[in-house]
This record gives sequence, structure tokens and C-alpha cells, in this order.
Amino acid sequence: MHQPFQRIFPDHSREAWCRRRRLKKNNAYSLPAGDYLIFDLYPSALDDPSVIYLLIQHARSQTHLATLELSFNAENVHLRLSHEHLQSPAAPQTFELVKDTLSQESALQEELWERMQEVGWMHRELLQQPAASESSLLSEMTIQSLAAAMESLMQETHPRQWESLLDSMLGSLKHELMAAMHEHVASQNKVVSLSAVRKQKEAAQKKPD
Repeated sequence: MHQPFQRIFPDHSREAWCRRRRLKKNNAYSLPAGDYLIFDLYPSALDDPSVIYLLIQHARSQTHLATLELSFNAENVHLRLSHEHLQSPAAPQTFELVKDTLSQESALQEELWERMQEVGWMHRELLQQPAASESSLLSEMTIQSLAAAMESLMQETHPRQWESLLDSMLGSLKHELMAAMHEHVASQNKVVSLSAVRKQKEAAQKKPD
């Protein structure tokens, strides 16, 4: 699955597209007049991205015109129509529009290259992080401790006290379990900050070999 850079790094920009291109009537591409939005999509899974998908949309009609594949090597930028996606009849003209835009705007090329590197760096860092450990509340040690507490409760208290003590123990256990569940949900929904990724990247680059 691929997502816009803005969705991977929500603190970067409010817009999901990286470039808006306006065409007048009777333009060189024989495309309808209006604004064209170029969305840059990156892998959302933990993977090292080597290809950026560019999805082009006519802003007013919200028509999907083409999906392109953009890749880089040491010398050139490679752009082509994606064979993995359905294309509109206007895809060839849209391809020429994007190709000319990239060739005319070196800053856009550099921005897309930098974005691809940052997404890849983030994925590599996440892959190197240890897997989240199982909650201690659900560990075997906790279950054994609970069983020992129950045994002690039955031996040292009068049966008439069991219900109130059990209510107290279950209330405490419920509170701890709810806290663990909220912590788990928060970790799953953690927003990745582009500024934090850049700081970590700079720190890693400054470390001596």
C-alpha cells in the first residue's frame, strides 16, 4: 500500500499533493484547462522505497488521469506510466505534462529525491527497533502472582470477606489492564514526525564510523 508523503508525515504539510500545475486553454498537451495536482505516493509498509508513484488528478473534476512511476539513479530521473494501474485515455498527455514539469523544475526533483530518502530512512530505523515486548500484565509471572494472592486470600481471611476483597482486587486489575490497553492503542496510532526523523537522521550521520 502506498500513501502520500503528507499522510506518512502529517506534520509536514496540510496538502497531500506535492505540485499544482495550471494549464490554460489550447495548451501544448491538449488537456482541459485548469489545475492539475501531482500526488507523490510512498510505501507505507516497512520497506525501502525505490519507486515513487505519481498520481495526477484534475483538481476541479477530481478525475484521475494517470499513475506514473518515478525512480532515480546516479545520473538520471526515470519516469514512465505504471503498468500496475489502470490509466485514463488522457494518460499519455498527462505523462508529457509531468515529464516537462520535472525537467523544468530541478527543485521538485530534489524534493522528491529527499522525500524518498526520508521515507526509506524511517522504514530502516523502524525495522531495527526491537519488537514490542508482551505486556507484563499478561505474562506468566503476573498470572502466577495473581494465583498466589488468591490462595493467600482464601487462607487468611474469613469467607464473608472474600467478596469485598475480590471486588477490590478485580477493580485494581481492571484499572491496570485498561491503562495497558490505552498505552497499546497510543503506540499503534503514534504519529510519525518528519522533524523528529530528520533530527535522528542528522544525529546518526554525525556518529563516527
